Amino acid sequence: MSRNSSASDPNMITPSHPRWDEFQERLAGDEGCGSLSGDKDSWRCRHDHRYSRQILVQMGVEDPTLNLTLLAEQGGRCDCEILFNVAGAPELAELVEDSVGERAS
Repeated sequence: MSRNSSASDPNMITPSHPRWDEFQERLAGDEGCGSLSGDKDSWRCRHDHRYSRQILVQMGVEDPTLNLTLLAEQGGRCDCEILFNVAGAPELAELVEDSVGERAS
């Protein structure tokens, strides 16, 4: 597996990754911000990455801090902003490739 491919790198869950939908669903559901319940009063973003970090760890991401840094650079500065701002961000794949390349150096 190539470390430069964000879509196949299991350690970089981004919009181009095959498990992105799973990550988003979990983050939007009961494990995360809770919006899938349909009850707007159940939304529980704490304006940090506590839910995203937990989900990334459970998904087997090796470096959740780096992953969250990349998501924050695309507007995902907290759990709900990942859901609202990051999905479909085309620049994210390029950032991941650059970052992974720097780690490998």
